[in-house]
Amino acid sequence: MDTFRTKLKNYKIKGYPLDMVLGTIANILVIPVFTTQLYKVITRGKATDYSLGFIILQLLGTPEGGGAAITGIVKKDLNIFIIGMYGFIYYCIVLYYFLNPKSKEINNKIE
Repeated sequence: MDTFRTKLKNYKIKGYPLDMVLGTIANILVIPVFTTQLYKVITRGKATDYSLGFIILQLLGTPEGGGAAITGIVKKDLNIFIIGMYGFIYYCIVLYYFLNPKSKEINNKIE
């Protein structure tokens, strides 16, 4: 098993380490999904389908959130930092809409 791990650590795709390539692919797949969810939260004006505990865990934890951003800085891994910061910002916005839900009447008056 250790030789397999060593081979994976040393494996490169077009000169880039495997973990960097996989991290980039993960960001390319995850960021559009988060953006779509964030758009829905903002247009609905509420995030009441989330729980406060979940939001706080995501803000502070990993793989997406403040914990991942800090891990990315410490490990000097740009992919982890990007997804961590994006997740942190995402959950800050979700927390805002969780604590300040907008009713439909208010949204209709604005339009």
